[in-house]
Amino acid sequence: IVFCCDGRARAAITASWYRQMGHREVYAVRGGTGEWQRAGNGLDAGYPQIAPLGLAEARAVVRVVTAQELRGMSDAKVIFVDSSQQFAGGHIPGSRWMPRGWLEVQVGDLVTDKGDLVVASCVDGMGAVFAAAALGELGYGNVAALEGGVAAWMAAGYEVERGLAGVMSPPADALPAGTDRSYADMMNYLRWEIALGEKYEA
Repeated sequence: IVFCCDGRARAAITASWYRQMGHREVYAVRGGTGEWQRAGNGLDAGYPQIAPLGLAEARAVVRVVTAQELRGMSDAKVIFVDSSQQFAGGHIPGSRWMPRGWLEVQVGDLVTDKGDLVVASCVDGMGAVFAAAALGELGYGNVAALEGGVAAWMAAGYEVERGLAGVMSPPADALPAGTDRSYADMMNYLRWEIALGEKYEA
């Protein structure tokens, strides 16, 4: 396993974690991406578009609607199945956050009639397809997924709602990191990291 970052610290720390977990063939690129480029190598830009395993199969059994179609569905119960942080970053107004991992447990609280129209949404449209397929397997007969997710909704010129609107209890699906954490949290983490290093010191 080879880790690389734009410097050396993050790759080295991550490689150290993997070594401590028992992986022996773990390395970090000396000098990071800068040194990689100075050696005459190129870099790829952007994020690789890799379709998750099973996406094509899920799409084959799921009804997909466009942002324009959803705009006209006033009776639709819209759910957002990605993380709470992504929900807070922007969701369709009036939609309900229902993380994919808790979908089967929570959907009955919102959709009491399995004939109600339910539209699953997410950031990019992929998670929504899996969620809609799962709801179909549970017997919900009027389910759709938003094509392209909230990104397509915004590209169509429609407004989004931001923040944790409608979320009744503090989300527990994400662990804040870096500048999102308090000073006390960072100090506790530093103590843990030091103790871990001492424990595995050769």
